[in-house]
Amino acid sequence: MFHWSWRVRNKVVFIHLLTHKYNFRSILIKHMTFANIVCFTASIWIHNIFVL
Repeated sequence: MFHWSWRVRNKVVFIHLLTHKYNFRSILIKHMTFANIVCFTASIWIHNIFVL
């Protein structure tokens, strides 16, 4: 389920990049930052579950 939604999200981001080529770098940085925040939050959440 997560993998499927991630593929759809990547496709949407790709289409978004195609329609806004001039903004490619800033969108990519924002997307990467968002992905890093999500992974970081998820790792903390999983860690807390295993600790508690």
